[in-house]
Amino acid sequence: MRDWSVLITNRAHAPVGSPLAPAAPGGLECVVVVNERLAAIYRFLDLPRAESQRFVGHLGPTHGITRVLLVSGDRRAEVTRLARSVSIDRVYADCSPEQKVASVRAETQAARTVFVGDGINDAPALLTATVGIAFGRHSDVTSEAARVVIVDSSLAKVDLLMHVSLRLRRVALQSAVGGMALSTVAMLFAAGERSRRSPARSSRRSSIWRRC
Repeated sequence: MRDWSVLITNRAHAPVGSPLAPAAPGGLECVVVVNERLAAIYRFLDLPRAESQRFVGHLGPTHGITRVLLVSGDRRAEVTRLARSVSIDRVYADCSPEQKVASVRAETQAARTVFVGDGINDAPALLTATVGIAFGRHSDVTSEAARVVIVDSSLAKVDLLMHVSLRLRRVALQSAVGGMALSTVAMLFAAGERSRRSPARSSRRSSIWRRC
């Protein structure tokens, strides 16, 4: 029975003289060596969600979001490739949790921010943003840090949340303005009614004094 020696490594440890294909930008590359001979090369790439580009393009015209950033702890080449595929031009890559917090804090000082995260390393940034949205239930720590938790990992649910929030805010403002307007009208009506009755009371008092 023949013994097999299988090694899964990167191209730096591939057998000398192996016919390796040119390295591809981004992604994870695994070189499989069997009995000290190159057997296969596997390349793994993160793919964006099908609705990602449509969602990012929808944020500005519909929700008034002027800046969209991709903040990640992954390698810069991979993060940049993903960002370009969904039309995001601002990238923070190779970020530790502390660096994510610094990036979000800098943005929050300039404007109100929404941070969407799904990993435990995103928890501090979720606390730092104006509104933190935990995407999925991957970590209890992340869920506790966020103001909003979306159990279903769908960008459509994030968009729905934003639409509902804007609608509720609009209704609350309308109720507040309507209540203040009605209160003002009621106060003016009461003041006018009081002014209308005052001359009649004064005339009645004068006639009483004359009789005395």
